[in-house]
Amino acid sequence: MLWALLASFLFALMGLLVKLVAVELHVAEIVFYRSLAGLAVLGSVTWFRGRAVLPVQGSFSLHLSRGVVGFIAMYLMFYSFAHLPVALALSLTQSAPLFFGVFGFVLGAKLSRREAWAISLGFIGVLVLLNPHLDTGEPLGLAAGLAAGALAGVVQHQVRALTGAGEAEDRIVIFFLATSAVCSGLWAAYAGFSELSLKLLIGVAALGVIATGAQLALTRAFATGLAGAASGFGYASLVFATLFEVVLFSRYPTLQAGMGIVLIASAATVLALRRERG
Repeated sequence: MLWALLASFLFALMGLLVKLVAVELHVAEIVFYRSLAGLAVLGSVTWFRGRAVLPVQGSFSLHLSRGVVGFIAMYLMFYSFAHLPVALALSLTQSAPLFFGVFGFVLGAKLSRREAWAISLGFIGVLVLLNPHLDTGEPLGLAAGLAAGALAGVVQHQVRALTGAGEAEDRIVIFFLATSAVCSGLWAAYAGFSELSLKLLIGVAALGVIATGAQLALTRAFATGLAGAASGFGYASLVFATLFEVVLFSRYPTLQAGMGIVLIASAATVLALRRERG
């Protein structure tokens, strides 16, 4: 599962870079540069492979809704990175499998007793993780991280619908990045683009490349191994993010935060394994 570990490291590094560049850039700009870089890389790879970039007939509306929801989720995730410790933000945004299970149940899917227990324990983990931070002046960052996780659960259902309609994964990602680039670009233009110094230019370029690399590595992990195992290894990003916080900011995790992270990661991994078998 080296691909999953690489993806985890890159996702944690992406969160760190978002936090660093957010000191001088607003979140819409960061999302725009990240989307543009990813679109350039994936679009070029797809074009050189000779694969079609345009969506299949009849799937445009699905692509558009996935793109808009994905853009909002990315904005909220980057907002949480900018305003919270990276490990905490990652923990909240990676609660998506919990919401995926809840949304599936609402849409008519049956939950086993084990899945219901996993979802319950996962949300207990969220509460354990949130509790120490509720009175610290970070309510918007906390809400953004949790909302990003919820919307990521919606995105998982949308991607399943798109693949069921015959869409290829690379086209799904390309259309999402294109939609995100347009939405964030319009928002950033309205708010006003910041002047990019050489340091910021290097930062946003590195962010775009690292985020795209993380996405590709995760896709490769799911393509070459068991999805549930890849999901479990994917939570190593929380370990990497914690190490970054300790080394760079001398910010050590509390026992309560560790308990919350373990509950969320364990519950999400159980749910991923159950989906893989079911």
